[in-house]
Amino acid sequence: MPTDTGLGKTALTARLDGETLVIGRAQPFGGMPGNVEARITETWRLSADGKALTLTTRRETPAKAQTFTEVFARR
Repeated sequence: MPTDTGLGKTALTARLDGETLVIGRAQPFGGMPGNVEARITETWRLSADGKALTLTTRRETPAKAQTFTEVFARR
């Protein structure tokens, strides 16, 4: 689904992979020669006991790829 963010058009995808939600974004951006694209994938997982939500974010550009993991605990 293309979304206009004001900076450029972003393509969004979302799917359930079993109990996991996967959200993907692809956004072109300038500043480098040629057309380049940033790809961001978020993976959301709820623990079996429902007490922890884990978000893994992967950001990929032609320059490098980074992966971040955040864990949110229910109080």
